[in-house]
Amino acid sequence: INWILLTVAVFGLIVQLIAQKTYNLKIGGGAFVFSASSALFAALFFVISSGGRLSFNPWVLLYSLFFAIAYSVSIVGLFLAIKTGPLSLTALITSYSLLIPTFYGLIALKEPIKWTLTVGLILLFASLTLINLKKGGKEKKINGKWIIFILLAFLGNGACSVIQKMQQASFAGEYKSEFMIFALITVFTSLAAVALFAERSKIKKSLSGWIWFIIWGFANGTVNLIVMILTGRMNVSVMFPVISGGEVVLTFIISRFFYKEKLTRIQDAGFVLGVLAVIMLNI
Repeated sequence: INWILLTVAVFGLIVQLIAQKTYNLKIGGGAFVFSASSALFAALFFVISSGGRLSFNPWVLLYSLFFAIAYSVSIVGLFLAIKTGPLSLTALITSYSLLIPTFYGLIALKEPIKWTLTVGLILLFASLTLINLKKGGKEKKINGKWIIFILLAFLGNGACSVIQKMQQASFAGEYKSEFMIFALITVFTSLAAVALFAERSKIKKSLSGWIWFIIWGFANGTVNLIVMILTGRMNVSVMFPVISGGEVVLTFIISRFFYKEKLTRIQDAGFVLGVLAVIMLNI
């Protein structure tokens, strides 16, 4: 059953990326409107999945607050990274955020250190180098905005995974829905307020893409619920590489054949090394 859940989680991540990419292509609205609206539907997912059986624990709210901050950084950063750069590379770099919960598992939870971790890290840094080079070995100037946005997505996504693990460990796997509902409502309220000031002129146009909010929100809710369920069943140093590896491979296929994104041969080689890095981190 764990592997079935992992498969569903991978496809949930792919659905999110496609929803964001399609929204950018069709609507091109504001990042804060999209992020706030999507968070609202993700919260609705947890309300529905809980069946209304909710309880209150004030200490859960503290974890929810920190998760909301990381989640906001992650969702806005990812939206803007997809908007300013290729989907395949965005997914690859974001997948490297698995290093954050992996090292958390190794250091804080004393999970065993494997030699494959070292090999995976070497492949990862080689991948990053090749991705940012062009033919002849000369450095390629990357979009500075994309670098900032992908870094925010990387840090925010990794922090979300760690906070989820901490919350589930602290409350013996309880309060999943309560934790996410409060966090997501906080995200919605905060980002909606920002949107009213920063994207006032784009709100009407942005809201016309409501179907993509729903798709992204429910897919995100599904992934987060699965992650919280599996954190009590699997080592985080195994679970996150599996999810990220599957996401990277499928995203690359979709980007190349559906969105017709072209990478240089050197970048293709870097992408392959990145996939191998994810696999080695998983072994």
